[in-house]
Amino acid sequence: MKIENFSKTNRMGIIALLIVTALTLSAFSGGQYVAAQDEDPYLEIVNETDMALCLFGAVPEGVTEVTQEHIFAEEELEPGDDFWLETGLEGTFTLIATDCDEYTIVVEQAGVVLGQVPVVWWVGDSVEYLGEIEEQSSVGEASSSDAGSSSDADSSSSSSSAASGGADSGFRPGVNGFSFENYGDNIQTANMTAVEMQRLFGDQVCASGSGESCILTPPSKQWMTQINGYMAGGHCEGMAVLSMLMYSNHIDAGNFGGSSAQDLSIDDEALQREIAMWFATQATWPAAGVKVNETPSAVVDVLIETFTSYPSPQEEWVMGIYMADFSGGHAITPYAVVDQGGGIYHIMVYDNNWPNEERVVEVDYNANTWKYQAATNPNAPESLYEGNADTHTLEVVGISPRLQQQDCDFCANGGSTGMTSGRGLAAPAENEAFNQVWLTGQADLQIVTEDGKRIGFFDGEFINEIEGASGENFKFGVDIWDINNEPVYKIPVGIEFSITVDASRAEEGITSDVAMIGPGYNLVVADLYLDPGTSDMITVSSDGTRLAYSTEYTDAPDMIFGIETPAADYEFIVAALDIESGAEFVVELDLENGFLSINTDNTTEYGTYEIVMYRIDDDGESWFSNDDIYMEPGDTSYFLFSDWEGPGSSMFIDIDYGSDGTLDESIELVDEFVPEG
Repeated sequence: MKIENFSKTNRMGIIALLIVTALTLSAFSGGQYVAAQDEDPYLEIVNETDMALCLFGAVPEGVTEVTQEHIFAEEELEPGDDFWLETGLEGTFTLIATDCDEYTIVVEQAGVVLGQVPVVWWVGDSVEYLGEIEEQSSVGEASSSDAGSSSDADSSSSSSSAASGGADSGFRPGVNGFSFENYGDNIQTANMTAVEMQRLFGDQVCASGSGESCILTPPSKQWMTQINGYMAGGHCEGMAVLSMLMYSNHIDAGNFGGSSAQDLSIDDEALQREIAMWFATQATWPAAGVKVNETPSAVVDVLIETFTSYPSPQEEWVMGIYMADFSGGHAITPYAVVDQGGGIYHIMVYDNNWPNEERVVEVDYNANTWKYQAATNPNAPESLYEGNADTHTLEVVGISPRLQQQDCDFCANGGSTGMTSGRGLAAPAENEAFNQVWLTGQADLQIVTEDGKRIGFFDGEFINEIEGASGENFKFGVDIWDINNEPVYKIPVGIEFSITVDASRAEEGITSDVAMIGPGYNLVVADLYLDPGTSDMITVSSDGTRLAYSTEYTDAPDMIFGIETPAADYEFIVAALDIESGAEFVVELDLENGFLSINTDNTTEYGTYEIVMYRIDDDGESWFSNDDIYMEPGDTSYFLFSDWEGPGSSMFIDIDYGSDGTLDESIELVDEFVPEG
């Protein structure tokens, strides 16, 4: 291994030393040295090897990449010679020495404690302490010369962890954080499966089976699809939570092949799925039941209280930071608080966009403001996050409630309390149920109730006029500026509404999916294409049994119904293969009578439709499909799915010509489903 970017003409922070010359240096930060407070304890270096050594450095514990800023001395030291110096470094380090030709590291001495007593390093042999060594509680601890200073948060990297009297959990990014950076869909990874869904919500998400054999109910599968899709923007929440869970021994890193998060590889599918599951807990209850976001000073107070109580804290935390409009959400892991004096506190954080680095969220306790210099995308220029007591853009959310089974607000009998509100602190009311509306794609959603109340983005501005409704922002951390994810809207069950999918702000044609997920049911309009400046409208019933869709295109998107019933669970896909521009058709599910209907009252030309049915019951999974369904304007067709006898058998449809309430004809539909493989 060589020292990265080292050259004799560009040493950046390396100070040449003369043999047997006592040269006083300070605690270093960022490769720069100033005068130290005293000349003890010193470090004596004795060359016990058979070669000349030239560069000498100290690498903080947990750091894996050696750079020139870690070098504290350059001196050609022949075998048997020695020199000594006062480094001013405090903490536990790996000492390194290089040859004099290629500056390749030829000697490493791990676990050396500096800053307490004089140390003799017999290079190539051992270390001798000339005094008693105290137990080390922090690495790179701030020196007394730094204690009263306030560094600008524009430089978010710091080697300090906890000043005298500070609060420290002992977590270190280079030891307990992941060695790989936050990721979205920029790499091919797995996300949640039925196994993780069952771990989160219990057996109720499985229509049949358990564990690896669990077959999810349609609403559960749709919720998993939506949350997995949102991970395209990043997995920061999962990484922030899981790294702390591993540090606190709630999750065994050994299950993934290491002793800590630092040892683990992103190439491990089991780890990918684990990270995804903990990401999802930002959208569940009671996971978000413990939150502090009133003021920046309140965040400092709760972190100091927590870190002071280690190793037995009552709670552990993940930190959320947002831009002023709650875009650009990012999750990081706080692990120490440093009192800089004058009311300035540095919250030390592990930012999974920047592996192994110690970074700083700066809080002015007296002014109740905060700032953090970072980018949500590691490959993008840094941006300043900041806020005050009124913005509520800095929060810490408890980790312990995530270890409980989560409420399943999309399960038919889940004891739902509803998905948590993004900025709410109170738990949802007992037995309160909601419909969640999700968008995948770059359009805007505009939700309007029957009495004209609105929620969503109108002319680029977020509006919420619906009582009990809210929008849920997620924390991603990667590519947030490019993905522009819509909030997940939560509308109380019982409120009827329509959804306009608006492409007014689009610069090119876009394809989106809109999903509504409620207790035991889901509706989806999939592969909805819009040109810039256009919009389509979807009208849904609050109980998930009716969907009306109008479009200006002749190739309409797929409409999907999912439902849980005591006897079986069903998913229906209705596709308009060829319809007139401007047509509206209505699909309705009647569970009591066991049929799915399509109505074409608001069309003027015949259309061609396809229906696919997926059923899960005690006999397993089965499918039916037919794409030869022709309907004239004004007719209603009733698909008698409850009478279907199983794979290979036909399904019958009753047709009401003119939709006058009289059944005029019954037609047999042949099962055209062909199993894969």
